[in-house]
Amino acid sequence: DISRSNNLIYLWHVLHDAFGRLGLPRVYSFTAAVNLRSERVMRRLGMRNLGGFDHPALPVGHLLRRHVLYAAARDTFEGRFSVRP
Repeated sequence: DISRSNNLIYLWHVLHDAFGRLGLPRVYSFTAAVNLRSERVMRRLGMRNLGGFDHPALPVGHLLRRHVLYAAARDTFEGRFSVRP
């Protein structure tokens, strides 16, 4: 699917800019636990799952309350994506 591959490319550029131009050591990302497509993109980018948490702005029982947290480290990203994906 074209939109999925475009999303991966866009996010790759975000990480490339964050680690390159901005010099950040780590980038965090989170999504609702039910959003499996977003989780798959984070994993494909080499991000590591740091666990889950309940979003504080959503009430108990809300479908989107449970979230997952991912992180990408600069050294892991550079090692995995030394060339464009």
